[in-house]
Amino acid sequence: MNTAIVSGATGFIGSTLVNYLLNNKYKVIALGRKSFSDIKLSRLKPHENLIYIKIDMENISNLKNILDKNHKKFITKNSFFYHFAWGGDHSLSDLKVKSQLKNVIWTNEALNISEEIGIKKFIFVGTMEEEFTKKYLDLNYKEDSFYNRHVIYALAKLAARKTLKASFNKKNIKIIFATNSHVMGPKDDRDSFLQTTLKKVLLNEDLILAPCDQYFDVISSLDCARAYRLIGERGRSFENYWIGSGKPRILKEYVKIIAQMYSYKKSLNFSGLSINEIPLNKNDFSIENLKKDTGFNPSMTFEETVKLLQETTFAKL
Repeated sequence: MNTAIVSGATGFIGSTLVNYLLNNKYKVIALGRKSFSDIKLSRLKPHENLIYIKIDMENISNLKNILDKNHKKFITKNSFFYHFAWGGDHSLSDLKVKSQLKNVIWTNEALNISEEIGIKKFIFVGTMEEEFTKKYLDLNYKEDSFYNRHVIYALAKLAARKTLKASFNKKNIKIIFATNSHVMGPKDDRDSFLQTTLKKVLLNEDLILAPCDQYFDVISSLDCARAYRLIGERGRSFENYWIGSGKPRILKEYVKIIAQMYSYKKSLNFSGLSINEIPLNKNDFSIENLKKDTGFNPSMTFEETVKLLQETTFAKL
């Protein structure tokens, strides 16, 4: 039986992965900052193969002692560490440089602990914002005025990647880098653009939008969890995998699909707001590397994903 340690296990994507792995006969050690009693049942429930450890990432170096005392038997020859945990002072991607950079140190400590306890693969979970930030780093700031509020967060993510590459011992552990497109799925209560759009469509509220003419991609949370499992089992060390639908679209197309699905009665205004962000290209969302190495293929359409979200999160609207 495989074992997975999942940091950030109480978040939407992390908890979806935990439950998916448990349903596929994994032993899971879930790490989170909350007490188990404070976690929503929609996220995590007691399970015979689940160990939950309340631990803040700043104390991740204590994980080995905790496991040695209580849960050492959970670590097997095929054990993976999925590193989702990340945070700022007030939010995941706030503008606090100091708090964001602390995550770089904690990520490296998580890798060191993984090596010590015999983890086979360490999977670092990236963010789509890193792809935007790579393009921002090539700009001339005396001439260009593009802006993205997530740049500080994404720079810390990029720094963590470089630190991991520089510090790991390839004889002891394999490192894999993974980044997912925007994730939607059952009981997703995050305040993201498409979730907000869906809610306003269901309530028939006005939608005042930017042009939404940049490429975007959405993957169901269930497909995303399956991809992470395959990356743990079949992914190659030092590879960078993008987890997505394989069919990126212009952002306004997603909005139009949602409006059509729920017979939105008002006109869509794509000129009510202005943005000044550097866009991603269609090829930035390629999942060919993931498909080739792991055999992953998405199973859910965007329409199916939206319907499942509506039925579980917005059913009362």
